[in-house]
Amino acid sequence: MTWVEDAACRDDPYPDDWFPDTPGTRNPSAARAIDICRSCPVSHDCLRYAQTRPEPHGIWGGMTAQQRLGRRRSYEIRHGTKEGYQAHHRYADLPPCADCREAHRVVQAANRRRREERTG
Repeated sequence: MTWVEDAACRDDPYPDDWFPDTPGTRNPSAARAIDICRSCPVSHDCLRYAQTRPEPHGIWGGMTAQQRLGRRRSYEIRHGTKEGYQAHHRYADLPPCADCREAHRVVQAANRRRREERTG
């Protein structure tokens, strides 16, 4: 979990805010945690981690457990694939994760090579 080292919450003085006693975004602690997540450079990786486990408690990637459960049921992204990259855009789950961006880059490079071979 190398992304954890860059997480905005890593050295936060109130770690319990990410695991509030009362679920939901109306809880002041949860709202504070979600605000911090919004500016976090690795929030997407954090959310992905929580969704692939799945993590049943706490604020991860700016979402409560209830929000993640609803989102998980609505779609599944096959990360690290061209289809996964497209799904990020289709579901407005932006920016795409690093694995999906890399898969997209590989596909684009292969398409570019094929076009160059045809035009010669």
